[in-house]
Amino acid sequence: AATSLAWGLWSQATEMNASLNNVDQQRMTRGGIIGLSSEEGLGLFDAALQSPTPAPVLVGLDFAELRSQAGAGTLPALLRALVPAGRRSAQSATANADGLLQRLGGVSPGEREQILLETVQQAAAAVLGFASPDQLEPERALDEIGFDSLTAVELRNSLSILTGLRLPSTLIFDYPTPMALMAYLRDELDGGAVDEIESNEADIRRALATVPIDRLRAAGVLNVLLSLARPEAAGQKTVPAASVDEELDLIDGMNIGDLVQRALGNPQS
Repeated sequence: AATSLAWGLWSQATEMNASLNNVDQQRMTRGGIIGLSSEEGLGLFDAALQSPTPAPVLVGLDFAELRSQAGAGTLPALLRALVPAGRRSAQSATANADGLLQRLGGVSPGEREQILLETVQQAAAAVLGFASPDQLEPERALDEIGFDSLTAVELRNSLSILTGLRLPSTLIFDYPTPMALMAYLRDELDGGAVDEIESNEADIRRALATVPIDRLRAAGVLNVLLSLARPEAAGQKTVPAASVDEELDLIDGMNIGDLVQRALGNPQS
């Protein structure tokens, strides 16, 4: 029986690793792989000869980096058994994206797109080891400037952390340019905002449904809600008052935006 050794990176320059440039080295370091010294490599070789394992993997790992990836939810499945499972909650995922989302809040659509495009360019430049994100042309395919399957996954993971979105592993193949990536992220983030508004509206409706009519009347808000719900058009005769049940049905048929618009005196919105 033979023993087959799968070697990781060695620090000492050899014919096997001479082709690795600085970008390759940086990518492996970000992935949690560190170079073995000659002494460590020879020690692992001796240990492997004494091991019953037929195909050991001899590689140096940065466990602090692996734990960080586990906490962010980006640790490759192959390595998850080596470190404690990361506790990735909705709160922590949101916290990772807070910086970007705060920058996107309250700006014009054009500024929003520019911020997202710069985010994509900066993340891609970091993965490829470029000195400046300006080296990434918005309409140039990423695979033309050095992206492969490994760096594509790394870029996906980086953008996932920055945006708080679950992004597909085929992200840059489906959206091959920085501009296409920006448009995809914009639409996904905008869709999430709509979902949040709809969720908040549903919560408000459920809360209103639990309040007894007597309490609404005692608080002096029942008549306000009923007046907001009446479908009165400007310049038209007021619709005769309906029963309380009918009026409440009117309220239930209106969304929160309609009620607010009517409260502001714009019943046709």
